Amino acid sequence: DKTTEASYITSLREFSKQLEINFPLSKPRRMFSGWGMNLARVGTEIAVRLAGNKGITGVVSPASIFSDQNSEKLRKWLLTEHAIQYIDYFPAETRLFDGVDQDCVNITIEPNKSGKKIYLSKFDADLNLQEFQQSFDLSNSFLKSNGYVLPISLNNNQLNELLRLSNLPKLGDWQGNNEGELWTGRE
Repeated sequence: DKTTEASYITSLREFSKQLEINFPLSKPRRMFSGWGMNLARVGTEIAVRLAGNKGITGVVSPASIFSDQNSEKLRKWLLTEHAIQYIDYFPAETRLFDGVDQDCVNITIEPNKSGKKIYLSKFDADLNLQEFQQSFDLSNSFLKSNGYVLPISLNNNQLNELLRLSNLPKLGDWQGNNEGELWTGRE
């Protein structure tokens, strides 16, 4: 009935608000209908906080944690205040979980040791090791300018090309208000 439905939605909104307060790094930039938290992000934040300064954390998560806009605050925290040591990447075709058709990752995180190299293993749909990158190492300036995205689905050649292209000037670098400079605003 409508009363039960309204009560249920209200309780979900309240729970979401409490999660926002307790786990601010997991709060997305925008929320559908103004509320709602991604429990995979919340779970990652909880696990790392529970491990504290001495524990090593292992997390299974959707791979989107390394690339979506809503995970930027959490990624930044993990990459600047912790060390992501290992990432095992599994494509959606692997279907590691019943009813789930989504890329996923196993992540090993160590506290308070930012700046270490990340070891990335990529598996194919049959769980065969497809590629191993011993030093998935991105500069702080690259990470910062790209929302702390880790392009884990790229192969070595694609990653090297991305890093090469990221050093080129951006359109915004040529924008200005003086004569002869570009204006990229809307009309």
